Amino acid sequence: VNYLIKEIEIITEPGISGSIGLTELSRKATGKNLVDVTSDTNWYVYPNFNTNDYYGKEYNEETKTLTLGGHGNHRRAVYDLREYAGQEVTMSFKAKAVRESQTSYIQNSKTDANRTQIQGLTEEWKEFKYTLTIDSTGYLGFYISGGNGIELQELQIELGNQKTSYEEFKYTLQSNYSINL
Repeated sequence: VNYLIKEIEIITEPGISGSIGLTELSRKATGKNLVDVTSDTNWYVYPNFNTNDYYGKEYNEETKTLTLGGHGNHRRAVYDLREYAGQEVTMSFKAKAVRESQTSYIQNSKTDANRTQIQGLTEEWKEFKYTLTIDSTGYLGFYISGGNGIELQELQIELGNQKTSYEEFKYTLQSNYSINL
């Protein structure tokens, strides 16, 4: 995807040359929801994708549904919240098992630690809410234990111990440039 950030005209003296390069372009959260379900860079999925396996994280823009796990694979899908490590957050979402029952957990770590089982996950949509302190690794998300996976909607992680009404991830684009003259 290409974005036009700003268009400027640069006038120099004859004979001056150089280059202007974009060194970083990222989304900076501006709303209360800290998680961008569409992000390809802020999610850490392990085991990682390879050509013989299934990645285990898909987002359907039309239905606004995030699907994690599936195909019998055990998957850890956690979101990068390192700037909020040590802070209390409330994580809320609607979830259901893709097929039959599914053992799944809230994963409060980038490593295989700090898991809380999601109780009552069935093929029907249910609302869930968890308040916790983000661990020192700064990653928070889900662990899917084999099976057919889970589907999530209205995933929101917000600062504090209160669940508020759902708000999609809001952001501004933040960029850094390199100018050499």
